[in-house]
Amino acid sequence: MILRSHPRAAAGLAALAVLALMAVLLHWKIAPLTESEFLPQLAVRGYTAADLQAFGSVLVRSGEGGLYRNILRLDLVFMGLWGLWVVLAFPGRRALGMALAGVVLAFDLAENVLLQEALDWAMGRSLPAGWALYPPLMDNAPVVAFTRVKLVLYPLVTCGLLLRDLRR
Repeated sequence: MILRSHPRAAAGLAALAVLALMAVLLHWKIAPLTESEFLPQLAVRGYTAADLQAFGSVLVRSGEGGLYRNILRLDLVFMGLWGLWVVLAFPGRRALGMALAGVVLAFDLAENVLLQEALDWAMGRSLPAGWALYPPLMDNAPVVAFTRVKLVLYPLVTCGLLLRDLRR
């Protein structure tokens, strides 16, 4: 019973399994559909509203918008498990663990909400009356900032905790 005897390890392994599943789906099902294998969640260099527009168009043409929506939902499961892993890393100082996890998860959740909002039309939703097939997206794609911060914070916190654990 790893869950009872080692709940942090169980949360970490479960988060890793969900992350691996998302990676497989994103890299083998979604990325190959685009010309440059563009994935908004991993675009460290950033992207524009036009990039998201093109990505959404690919999702519509391929019929994989529903899969992408489900990957964003699966990311919520990952966030919960990763957050639990971080909180459990501070047994005597849970508030610190919750604050640390909360900051990182706030950026990831904000990114997901903005992506969902920007690409809702491409993920199998019905369009409001009067909209064109490809509605205009938000100017300057502010979701990029959340993506960049998330891509820095996740590895920083994860590696920091793993290094701390290895020293013990």
